Amino acid sequence: MYFVIFIFVFILGLVVGSFLNVVIYRYGKESLTGRSKCLSCGNKLAWWELLPVISFMALRGKCSSCRSEISIQYPLVELATGLAFVVLYLFYSLSIPNLLVSWVIWSSLIVIFVYDLKHKIIPDSAVFVFWFFSLVNTVYVNPSLSYISNHLLAGIILSFFIFILWFISKGRWIGFGDVKLAMGMGFYLGIKNGIWALAWSFWSGAIVGLLILIFQKILEITLSKKRKFLTIKSAIPFGPFMIIGIILSLILKFNLF
Repeated sequence: MYFVIFIFVFILGLVVGSFLNVVIYRYGKESLTGRSKCLSCGNKLAWWELLPVISFMALRGKCSSCRSEISIQYPLVELATGLAFVVLYLFYSLSIPNLLVSWVIWSSLIVIFVYDLKHKIIPDSAVFVFWFFSLVNTVYVNPSLSYISNHLLAGIILSFFIFILWFISKGRWIGFGDVKLAMGMGFYLGIKNGIWALAWSFWSGAIVGLLILIFQKILEITLSKKRKFLTIKSAIPFGPFMIIGIILSLILKFNLF
């Protein structure tokens, strides 16, 4: 019985992930309604071309009409959402309202992660959804004034810290969208876990940036050719690392004091 439920939740996550792909592609450009089409030839997609993950595998990652490559983003977002739904179900299956709110929170974070990675900008709508449902989650988990105040204060503290970095650098070090995301991070995690999440964000970003530079140097030596994927002055979106920080903070559950 539990296996059947897990499969159902995973499939639900795949379907939601398919919708998140639509949001990621169409945000700020066109309406979310209307039939999906090939981004290369404009051919309207049939229902069997829209099955999450399965269609990508069946078509071998190519459009059925023009045979152009389909981005690997689509199945990856679907699989990530499906996995997130299952993990959240394992934690919150005894509290359906909390589960539903958590699904919305992490759906918004997946949109932010991918959109910022692609465009180096964080969509306001996704951040505002994250804010709202993080506060709903906080009130539902513990409606006491002290608990709610802790999470509200965390949002102000974390966003103020990122705002200082944005202000001093005039937007060169960090984007204003990161300031907004930091506020949602505080609303969701509270002060202790929020500070740890922010610390993990900087550490993971530094480690990944260093690894890319090392990998680039190895390629240059191996191929005897310079390939500048990244330099010290390269702009790296910070939003995805903030979300990685949230994940690490929730998994590791460090206490600062």
